[in-house]
Amino acid sequence: MTDSSLYERLGGAFAIAAVVDQFSDAIVRNPIVGQNSENPALREWHTNNLGRLPGLKFMRTLWVCNVAGGPQHSRCPKRRKGGSGCIRRTQRRGD
Repeated sequence: MTDSSLYERLGGAFAIAAVVDQFSDAIVRNPIVGQNSENPALREWHTNNLGRLPGLKFMRTLWVCNVAGGPQHSRCPKRRKGGSGCIRRTQRRGD
């Protein structure tokens, strides 16, 4: 047996992105935390902020890839005056 990372065993970024896509859409439809939630903040987000969902899916995908041992990672240094804060990049670990 080879020592492959969880990232590799999951099938890499495209497979992870497919799962995150399905997962994120399922959350929107979930009766407890989605569009019909009794929680007004969750209901608000899942009805009026769905335009932000593609970006959220992207960030979730990067996060899962990162914690699974993939090459994608991001770091958020202290926010500089006038700067956006987070630096996102893709590189191999150890580079």
